[in-house]
Amino acid sequence: MSMNEAEVSGAVGDVAEALEKAAEALAKIRVDGPAMGRELLADRKACEKADAEQEEAKRVLKAKTAAKDAGYHRLWVKASGYLDILIAAVQKDSDEAANFRRIRSRVSLPPADEGAPAPLPVPVEGGTQ
Repeated sequence: MSMNEAEVSGAVGDVAEALEKAAEALAKIRVDGPAMGRELLADRKACEKADAEQEEAKRVLKAKTAAKDAGYHRLWVKASGYLDILIAAVQKDSDEAANFRRIRSRVSLPPADEGAPAPLPVPVEGGTQ
């Protein structure tokens, strides 16, 4: 079982505190407990800084994605309006206008899924089978 970030952070604090409390016993075996505790706390601080930077990057990315999506939406609304003008300019009921309307149809159609099976027919009540 792995620990989450909060659990690791809390446990590191507890270990650092224990290293400080046991400094005298650790010194007898030539281990500098307080220095080890400071090292752990510095490493924890670096992890927390990296976590904060990652969270900020996620917020920035989310905002950039929303701005990009809004930009593409506005772009298509403008292009669609221009297409309407183009269709009107060549007479809405002309063959040329029909060709221009296909631009919008191509955009609106979902992509064809070559691997998808054809849907089965739905039985109609009262119909012959």
